[in-house]
Amino acid sequence: MEKKTFLVDNKVVFYTGLIYFIIMALFVVLKVLAYFGLFSFSGAGYVYRLIVQIGLMAVLPMCLFSILLKKNAKQTFEFFSFRKITFVSVLVSILLGVCVFVFISYISSLWSGILGFFGYQGSTGTAETDYSVANFFLSIFLVGVLPGFCEEVAHRGLVLGGTRKNGAIRAMILCGLLFGLMHFNILQFGYAFVVGIFFCFITLLTKSIYPAMIMHFVNNSISVCIDFAYNSAWMPSGILDFFSNILYGGNFLLGLLLNILLILLVGMLATYLIAQLFIEGKKMQFKRFQKSFIKGLQENHLDGNIDVKNKEQIMAIYKQANMINLQQKLEQGTVTPQDLVQGMSTKKTAELMLSDNLNLPSKPKPMNYLFYYMAIFLGALGTIFFMILSII
Repeated sequence: MEKKTFLVDNKVVFYTGLIYFIIMALFVVLKVLAYFGLFSFSGAGYVYRLIVQIGLMAVLPMCLFSILLKKNAKQTFEFFSFRKITFVSVLVSILLGVCVFVFISYISSLWSGILGFFGYQGSTGTAETDYSVANFFLSIFLVGVLPGFCEEVAHRGLVLGGTRKNGAIRAMILCGLLFGLMHFNILQFGYAFVVGIFFCFITLLTKSIYPAMIMHFVNNSISVCIDFAYNSAWMPSGILDFFSNILYGGNFLLGLLLNILLILLVGMLATYLIAQLFIEGKKMQFKRFQKSFIKGLQENHLDGNIDVKNKEQIMAIYKQANMINLQQKLEQGTVTPQDLVQGMSTKKTAELMLSDNLNLPSKPKPMNYLFYYMAIFLGALGTIFFMILSII
């Protein structure tokens, strides 16, 4: 009997693409049903958000991944990059979230200006909002907590986790594109695409999804706070008006210089914070190596030969293991001695820094990405469709 072979050579990419396409298709169906009044009953908006965020973005991808790839709970959480981070990383991620908000405000203005140049202004209708204290905390949960966790599971967990082995840069661009299209809003696409790539970069840099979740939560929560500050009597907006007048009011040249200065300062701060995240991430990677190494020694009854409490000795072994891995890649021709002598290209350097090992990516086969391409097409179609609806 002839053994059947799978149509693609990378089941992880294929199945994660399939899962994401299912998510995207169901999301489109829900948005269309919502547009035609299915979610018009009392509290329907909350039900809709819970279904989309918890159901489609978090529970469904993890369950389908576990079933299709035959992974247990521990393997699934590991694949989705649910790895511990230090307390310092948490604080750094919060500050980076503030930086992200500042950059998003500029990217959003630029993108809106580009769309406006082509004649698109978007919908001007605004829904009535309850600006009570209770609704503030509910909004933080619905706009900050849920998307911060659930949307990261679907994108930095499922998509990035499924495609990063074929190249970190390629995976970041694909994930950012899908993250932008998932909003089905042409005004949000510009900054969502850029910030989606940045969240991917941070996830690969730290080998954990938690920093991206924290930044996503902080960015969205700041937006909620500003909205309530401008529209409620219990949150002061005077400070916001003060900075707004300085940056956007009065002398044009002065405002331009202040905005450029702000971008440079925030950029310098963000660069420093990213470096700190990288350092903290390396600390956690060493701890994981140390734990795994000691466990391996104990299982093979070799722990008597090495002082497992001597961190310097373990660190030396850790560095040696990485050099052995590098030497193997050199022998295989993946990384040549000329690359190391003359200096690697920016792309190669980035790939090696962001990948889980020292293996440079191979060229992917299009069939592996079939459902990702279909998801992109569906997302683009949905974005255009809802853009037209906002005009007519």
